[in-house]
Amino acid sequence: MASLWAVKKDLQISELAKNLFMFKFTDERYKKKVLDGELWNFDRHVLVLHPVEGSEQPSEIELFQTPFWIQIHDLPFQYRDPKITMMIGKKLGFLMGVYEEEGWDMETFLQVRVLIDVGQPLRRCGWLGHTMKDCTYGSDDDKEEEPQLRYNEEIRAPPFRRNCPCQKLRLSPVTERKDL
Repeated sequence: MASLWAVKKDLQISELAKNLFMFKFTDERYKKKVLDGELWNFDRHVLVLHPVEGSEQPSEIELFQTPFWIQIHDLPFQYRDPKITMMIGKKLGFLMGVYEEEGWDMETFLQVRVLIDVGQPLRRCGWLGHTMKDCTYGSDDDKEEEPQLRYNEEIRAPPFRRNCPCQKLRLSPVTERKDL
């Protein structure tokens, strides 16, 4: 993980339970870099991270949400407004922020960062961690025909530019979060 995250200072990794690990950073800047850079995956599995604060017990933390950068393509120019972009983000999950920089409304796509519940099926293709062809959720083995989907693999977006400065991310107020 240290090489994936490009952590140059010591990183301690402890296994607390099956599939539950604690990462201890000696430099807070690297911790912030890792948390700001989410979504991470390891061995084709989503890595759900949660910073442990104060008296929290790591074994009692529910790891069910992780942030995703979602690209919104082909939005008409009249709707390329921060308020509308935020409204779209809120429909997708808990809105964490909108990527904005000078000329952002002229890009080919807009980007929102939302928290997604990884324990829930995706709207179109099943669960996180596999492709539609591997998905058995909600299907009968007797069916021989492929499900008719509106989209195919060509919709996959390129990775987000990880070197974007944090000041370009406009965060929504933390007070909106009521489920913690």
